[in-house]
Order: sequence, then structure tokens, then C-alpha cells
Amino acid sequence: MKGVRTYILLGALVLIGIIILGVSFGRSTYIAKKNPLGFLISQKTLEDRDGDGLKDWEEALWKTSLDNPDTDGDGTPDGEEVNKGRNPLVPGPNDPMENVAQEANTTEKITATDQLARDLFSLYVAKKKLGESVSEADQNALIKRFFSGSETLQNARVYNTTDIQVAQNTDAKTYANAVMEILTKEGNVMSTQDAVDIVQKALETEDENELKKLDVLVIAYQKITGKLLLVPTPPQTVGLHLSLINSFESLSEDIVAIQKIFNDSLQGLFYLKRYVITSIPTASKAVGEITKLVAP
Repeated sequence: MKGVRTYILLGALVLIGIIILGVSFGRSTYIAKKNPLGFLISQKTLEDRDGDGLKDWEEALWKTSLDNPDTDGDGTPDGEEVNKGRNPLVPGPNDPMENVAQEANTTEKITATDQLARDLFSLYVAKKKLGESVSEADQNALIKRFFSGSETLQNARVYNTTDIQVAQNTDAKTYANAVMEILTKEGNVMSTQDAVDIVQKALETEDENELKKLDVLVIAYQKITGKLLLVPTPPQTVGLHLSLINSFESLSEDIVAIQKIFNDSLQGLFYLKRYVITSIPTASKAVGEITKLVAP
């Protein structure tokens, strides 16, 4: 199932313009000049392992074989059947492309990736029947539905004033020094680019175990959050301190979700997007403000 989900994701991304990795990540300083994940996906979408005229990502949508050029064994390659408006899953020649979307899209548990694949496949089949390609308007409709809303993401836990140690007698500089000591000790485990590179390698090799390398980030972020909750905080820095704590909570939850990218590829990429363009900058901004308090 892991391989099928990966190819479904590739198909979805190629048809809607690799929106997450191309457009959204394009605003990130980490990927603005170089988009290795986007390049990887663009290359994989060209693959046709069995040479039947259907790209591997199309095979995943149709649920035809990646290794057998004639899945239904009727003597006609899968790609030729699709181009002729026939069903590559049913032996021909009397195999019109009727109700194929419903047949191929049945699934017991619907993830974000599954749902996108189902809707994408229905659109893809409808266009094929008409001899048309997926238009820009069609792409925009899918983009609006699946890529614009934050409802796809689970909100991270939010800490408030009652969760921290508000200390009337602690000055801002003492507070800032305590925070920076924690960040210096626990925070230098991996750069954002290294984390993105690990995800890239995992997708490239289809090796889920590669994502275990991100465990050190989860542990570090959780340690930082736990220690920050115990730092005596002067009233004037409560808002800043909560922003810092909640940003590290988000970082931790982002990485945990990213590590599930092979179970729900689309969801994992949403969290990767949030990690790079929202969570990291938010944490960096808070750290920058605290650093100013350390200066004499």
C-alpha cells in the first residue's frame, strides 16, 4: 500500500502543478532557489515501468499493474485501452470505460491522500472519456479544495498563562539567559534543510525507516517545551514566552506527522509545508526577540 500511496501522491501533484512543493515552498528561504523534492517528483512522474503507455502514477490511479503492460490480459496494452476509452481492468473488446472510477476508487479508510486520489481519478476518467486533458480551471478547483484550508491540519496543543511559571521578581535579562541556555543545550541537533533532505531521501528511496532519523528532532523539541514551561517568567514577557513554547509544540507535532508521510502522503506534505514556512519562522522570530533581552 505504501508504494501505491506514493504514486497516487505523485499523480496528484503532477496534475495540480506540484502546488505544495513548487508554490508554497517557493516562499521558503530553504527551498526558494532549489526545490529538490519538486525535482524528484517531476522526474518520478515520467516513469513508465512496464512501457504500456500509462505513467506509473497513472497506473496507481487506475489500479492497473506497474509491471504488466496488459493488466486484464486482453491483448491490448493498458495505455492504448485508456486512450480508446476502454477499461484497462476488464478484458475487451467490449469493455467501455463505464463506472470505472467507482470500481477503482473503493477504499475502507479514507485519508487526505485517498480522498484527493478519488476525486482526482473521477475527474481524470471523465476528461479521458471526452478526449480532453485536465484544464487549468480543473486544477484550480482541486487546489482550492485540498491546498488552501488549514482544516486539513490538526491544531497543535496551545499552552496558556496557567501552564507557565509567572514570576514577579524575575527580571527580563535573567529570564532570557535561562531560555537561551535551554535552547543552546537542546536545540542544536539538526538544521531545517537537513530535515527536508531526510524527507526527500525517504521519498526517493521509498524507505520509511529513513524518517526515523527525525526522532532526534521530536525528542529535542519536546525537551525544550518541557524545560521552557518551568522557566520563571516575568509578567512583561509572558506573551513572548508562550509564543516560544507553542511554536516548539507545533514543531514537535509537525515532525511526528511528517514521519507518517507514507501512511498519508498528502497530510504529511501539508505538515512539512507548515514546518518550513510557518513553525520554524515563528520559533525563530520568538528566539530573536528573546535574544534582544540578553543584550546589556
